[in-house]
Amino acid sequence: MRALATLLRVASGRDSSAVSITSTMTRRLLSAAKAATPTSLRLLSATEVSELTESSARELILKLPTGDGQQMRQHRAFIVRGTDGQVRLFENHCPHAGGPLNWLPDRFFTRDGKFLLCTRHAAMFSPDDGVCVSGPCVGESLLPIAVEFDGNGGVLVPLEVLETLAHDGGGGFTLEPLDGPAVPSVSRPEPFVPRRLKRKQRPDKNSMHLKERSSK
Repeated sequence: MRALATLLRVASGRDSSAVSITSTMTRRLLSAAKAATPTSLRLLSATEVSELTESSARELILKLPTGDGQQMRQHRAFIVRGTDGQVRLFENHCPHAGGPLNWLPDRFFTRDGKFLLCTRHAAMFSPDDGVCVSGPCVGESLLPIAVEFDGNGGVLVPLEVLETLAHDGGGGFTLEPLDGPAVPSVSRPEPFVPRRLKRKQRPDKNSMHLKERSSK
């Protein structure tokens, strides 16, 4: 009741002190809401970063809602630890013919671990700066994405960087219908299952037929 009476006095302009208190509370609430709003997206925890050895990579899918809130823009990306030991994030999109570099999850490096390899046309890129050093697009570069590190050593990407990427980035994205909250998120691609294993997972028609006959 006191709060209601205060608001009524504020609305009628008869209580200047209440106006001051209300405006102060409003500023505090807005400040708290701003502080609670995330400004970055966590890509890897400190433990996952420590497991990212030299010349290894992790494939990621960065999800960002579109302006209309009806779709999710899914960016293909991968995070690597280069030959210089530094952790970097690149858009997973070849500048030569488009499309992702890898065919299998997390498989981006050549066998000797020196270069990133596009499996489509054998273009090779430096993991330290993304520049193509061999193949059909020498001199061109993968698109780097700026990252930050938290106090524990985890890797973050600022949301404003993702928003810029959504407007000015390359072609490493797809638009998907929104099937959940319209908030930025990161996920890993589904693990690769060889065809032979997929066939083994299917029920055997002959065995099913024998079971039916034995049950009769």
